[in-house]
Amino acid sequence: MQIKSKWLKSESSIEGQPPFNKSLRYRVPLKPRIDALLFRIGLEINKLAEIIKDLNFKDNEIFQKIIFSVTERNFEYHAVLSSELRYARRMNKVVYMSKIILEDLETKLRGVPDIDYLVPLLSTRVTVVRNIRSCLMPYIPEIEEELGLITELLGAILIDASQVGSHIINFDKANSEALSIINDASIESEKMIKKEFPVLPELQNTLEKS
Repeated sequence: MQIKSKWLKSESSIEGQPPFNKSLRYRVPLKPRIDALLFRIGLEINKLAEIIKDLNFKDNEIFQKIIFSVTERNFEYHAVLSSELRYARRMNKVVYMSKIILEDLETKLRGVPDIDYLVPLLSTRVTVVRNIRSCLMPYIPEIEEELGLITELLGAILIDASQVGSHIINFDKANSEALSIINDASIESEKMIKKEFPVLPELQNTLEKS
């Protein structure tokens, strides 16, 4: 006896309906679109990982110059470099946070057993991805289009999944959970920054101790 997956069973119920009851896009199976979404998320995770490598290199480079400015007691040079380093670390925190969120989304999407789990998952993640897109844009403008496409795919799959399973999307609950996810990722990224990067030396404090 052949056993169909829950995905196929859920999606086949759409295929049997008359075409005038649904748009063309609802006849496209969800699973292949989720696979395509996972592929795009994977690309963004790899891209963010490369950006983090570049930022880490830049952080170390600036930090060494700051050490030199302290040694030379150059207040002006120290101030400029300190400002540059703080900006780089703010950017690094946002990139870390975005990577954590996308990795979590990728893991949860791969672990979805059937269509019934999609609506609560995606209703939250659409808001989350839209938020990290806004956070990243000031630092990495070119990522707007890529994350925008991911957001659109998430939204389209969410709408189709909710119609297939006759689910009602609870936006209040989704927004609350989205805020919690973003806050947790922000805290985690802050911990990673503090763990991986040395504390910025203040020239005035160094001079007072010397």
